[in-house]
Amino acid sequence: MFRGSMMMILAGVFWGASGTLQAFGPEGISPLVLGAIRITVGGLCLTAFVLYREGPKAFSGRWPWSSVLMASAGMALYQQFFFASILRTGVAVGTMVAIGSSPVMGGLLGRLFLGERLTARWMGATVAAVTGCVLLSLGGSLTVDLVGIALALCAGVAFGFLGMGMKKAQEGRSSLAAIALCMTLGAVMASPAFLLGDTGWIFTSRGISIALVLGAVSTAIPYGLYSTALKVVPVSTACTLTLAEPLTAAIFGVSLLGERLSIPALAGIGFILFGLLLLSMPVRRSFISNDRMS
Repeated sequence: MFRGSMMMILAGVFWGASGTLQAFGPEGISPLVLGAIRITVGGLCLTAFVLYREGPKAFSGRWPWSSVLMASAGMALYQQFFFASILRTGVAVGTMVAIGSSPVMGGLLGRLFLGERLTARWMGATVAAVTGCVLLSLGGSLTVDLVGIALALCAGVAFGFLGMGMKKAQEGRSSLAAIALCMTLGAVMASPAFLLGDTGWIFTSRGISIALVLGAVSTAIPYGLYSTALKVVPVSTACTLTLAEPLTAAIFGVSLLGERLSIPALAGIGFILFGLLLLSMPVRRSFISNDRMS
């Protein structure tokens, strides 16, 4: 469980680099196209790696297609809902609502459909981490758009369904093969974005570089870690631990992009760190020996 928790946090760190990488991209990047290109390149990278390491047999046999399609749809819809919400309400609010709501959505879905128990430890860690996300978003002026908020909430639900589908899809199978298949199908589902958004930036030297790095570093690697850790980590816990993403994004923004954090944002970092530590630390059982008499 502890190793799986560390892998989830590391996945959040890699995901958190995506905003910084996007900032170095060419002008005119379409967020909808960016979401589609990320999982397209990520799916190709993961599929190539699985074929190299395990061979075609990794994708053979009977798959639980209902779970595979659930995870694939969750992945595709998360990208589209998330970036669409950012267009409406801005990065701060869109990210805070989408990522901040995913632990609650994931926990409820895991409880309803997988029978996962929501412990007091999870509840405390989730409240702390979500509070941290809210504080972290208070660094500047915020734009509140009800449609944008609704889209961000849909992104949180989609991420919960992604985790739930992956949990079932990889039972008795290679976790990397499962995420490679789900991501590739998710890329197919998200492909209409290439017809709706501007794709010209992809064919520049900087655009190709950003697409490859985003797909490999901030998509293929973290989703590989995420799917592997889901073998031992409940969906509810997984969604909370991935709140390392906004924490990492804030740190990269300060250290690499010259951004400044307000006092509430600094307090938010502390809350997120506390929530992550609370949830990832091994549980220690203490007892009083009956032989000890005085």
